[in-house]
Amino acid sequence: MKRSSRWLMGIIALALVLTACTPEASNEAAPTAEMPEQETMKEQANPTQEESESAGLVQTELLPGGTWCADEAYLYFFDEQSATGRMVSLEDGMGVSFSYHLQGDEAQFVLGASDAIENCVIDQEDTGEMTFNWQDGQVEKLAFLSKEGSDTFQFYSNQDLMAMTLAYYTAQYGPQEELMAGAQTNEDGTVSIQLYQALGDHNSTAAWYTVDRYTGQGEDGTGAPVDLSMEQE
Repeated sequence: MKRSSRWLMGIIALALVLTACTPEASNEAAPTAEMPEQETMKEQANPTQEESESAGLVQTELLPGGTWCADEAYLYFFDEQSATGRMVSLEDGMGVSFSYHLQGDEAQFVLGASDAIENCVIDQEDTGEMTFNWQDGQVEKLAFLSKEGSDTFQFYSNQDLMAMTLAYYTAQYGPQEELMAGAQTNEDGTVSIQLYQALGDHNSTAAWYTVDRYTGQGEDGTGAPVDLSMEQE
């Protein structure tokens, strides 16, 4: 599903003052527009208590801490001891910090440096999942992944996996002229990466890999096991 402008406002505001480095790789399967320079999720600071109060929020109840996945597109990191957290895109690894006010099932989120406020109603289900019903009509389903927070939880964005796949393939077969990568997220949460050469009117595929974004492990197009994370050691 497409993300509304709520998170983009926070990201763009943060991009005015901080920059981040992301792996360089093309994405034919899931192209993304060129983004302004932004900060990465792990470099962000949470809004302070004073900033939240100045926006009209007084911290009350807390959402369950840890890492949650929203529609296989974003990760939410909710802090254990305060009504703060971070959201990061699984596509490119960019994100924004937030604070929130929760009372009953109604929540208000203040996004990063933008001071934008977004409202939603949160359904916490017996299955352990949460559903965010945003005021603009969008619905996000969040599945719990881990008690770990953003400082320790391991994952690879699509951009990370494309760079890792290029490094893995080059280590196996040597440098390839103008080899490019594209990635797409599958319905089961795995990521498929295509390595190819652009030959004008068509692309020549060099290899396909399908891996788990949390481990970097999976298989190539023949079914043989691969571990892209080894290229990060």
